[in-house]
Amino acid sequence: MITSANMATIPAREAIAIKAVATIIDQVDVMRIYLNNFDEIPSWCMDNDKIEAHLGNLTDLNASGKFFWANKNDEYYFTIDDDILYPEGYTDTVKAIYKEIREDIKRPVAISFHGKVMKEVPIEHYFTDIAESVHCLNMCERSRYLHIIGTGVGMIDTSVTKIDIDKFKYLFMDDIEVSKQLQEQGTALVGVSHADDTFRYMDPGVPTLWDQYHEHDEKQTELYNSGVWILGGKDVR
Repeated sequence: MITSANMATIPAREAIAIKAVATIIDQVDVMRIYLNNFDEIPSWCMDNDKIEAHLGNLTDLNASGKFFWANKNDEYYFTIDDDILYPEGYTDTVKAIYKEIREDIKRPVAISFHGKVMKEVPIEHYFTDIAESVHCLNMCERSRYLHIIGTGVGMIDTSVTKIDIDKFKYLFMDDIEVSKQLQEQGTALVGVSHADDTFRYMDPGVPTLWDQYHEHDEKQTELYNSGVWILGGKDVR
């Protein structure tokens, strides 16, 4: 099993992407970067042998590009965001938590430090019809099962779970797309307890997906309501 970190970015966020990569690259065997709308692979991607960059100048996968390689076998597949700084020992900590939970519940598991439990289907608004949430930048005192995991601070084990980006209906809501596929595979989605200073956020200086869609979430709501969502119904740690 290799450990990989997988990220998507755009030219306007390149400066913070470099900082995000610097916090995680020494913790993984390979760092993959999907370059949306770049004209060429930047030098900082070519100067490190650990980095595998894919030039997506003809195919803009948006944030979903971090799942471009998720059909690979036998990886601890970490998905990271270009606006987050990751703590030392992050990947080892997550893998240890993953192994403990999987051994406990005897099911495939996806780990994240961000996500939410939604209200009963059908919901009216994806961004507001939330029963309970886990936020990566706020303290979370107990781990719990989730309906939706945040993919920017998450990990899957591709030896037991696969994500097929070709099945994504939309390329601007990977949290729902990924969580939907995981649910269909019988994977437990677990939001992990953490301190409020575990991750540090960097302002990208350009509109985020939340900025663009939180008041116009008709498609997110439609996609969520099309799924079958199962919750564990109890604390897992």
